[in-house]
Amino acid sequence: MFIYKLKSSSLIEIIVSLVMIFAIFSIATALYINVVSSSANLQQTKLEFEIERLASETQKDHSWLNGNFVLGPYHIEKSVKVYNNEEEIFQLNFIARDINNKIIYDWKQLFIVE
Repeated sequence: MFIYKLKSSSLIEIIVSLVMIFAIFSIATALYINVVSSSANLQQTKLEFEIERLASETQKDHSWLNGNFVLGPYHIEKSVKVYNNEEEIFQLNFIARDINNKIIYDWKQLFIVE
């Protein structure tokens, strides 16, 4: 009759290996949460890009009228007003709000109209 003996590990080795596994899963979870939460930053970047595109179109087309736009869950308000009572200097302002009417992004630029 053959009896096979398995070499057993010490208690310290088992505890160290469990701590290492726990540390690896903790780091992986932290990375996953960071990646998932960064999607809001992506939406913010898309919103900024869209507002800059609208500002560029406004200046190119000389459309100096106030307006409202909807971009996904955001409501964008465009306003053009005279800056410091100067007839040739205008301030172009875009304000983006979320569904709760909280200001998400405020973009301002001065420009000269000839």
